[in-house]
Amino acid sequence: MRLKTHNYSSPGTYFITINSWRRDHIFSAIVRSRVALSPLGQAVERSWLAIPQHFEGARIDAFVIMPDHVHGIVHLLGPPHRPASLSGVVRRFKLSPTQWARENLGVERIWHRNYHERIVRDRRALEAIRRYIIRNPAKWRGARRQ
Repeated sequence: MRLKTHNYSSPGTYFITINSWRRDHIFSAIVRSRVALSPLGQAVERSWLAIPQHFEGARIDAFVIMPDHVHGIVHLLGPPHRPASLSGVVRRFKLSPTQWARENLGVERIWHRNYHERIVRDRRALEAIRRYIIRNPAKWRGARRQ
């Protein structure tokens, strides 16, 4: 899934998608083209917003928490910031909601094992991805699964 020639600790901008376990609709519902977060989705949101607190070298951008996946943009900064790797950011992001789900729902797995990423190469691509993220709830046609 990753480019073997790319250093995912180097400065860059990444569009990531992380799916729920078995693509279950556990994070939110789409109501009139708007996201209505479940309690677990609220834990996911808190974890996303906390990324810069855990990684000095990471900044977050647009994101959306869909029923069965999360889309988000992460910027990894270069020196003098402490280096962060994309995999480290994603791993830490997944940790808090997983712990919350275990403690509050008795659920062991909420995430698919891996994640999808795309390197954002320029400003035009970044703007297109931001629009995609913002419009994603209005385009949702997912079959209901729980």
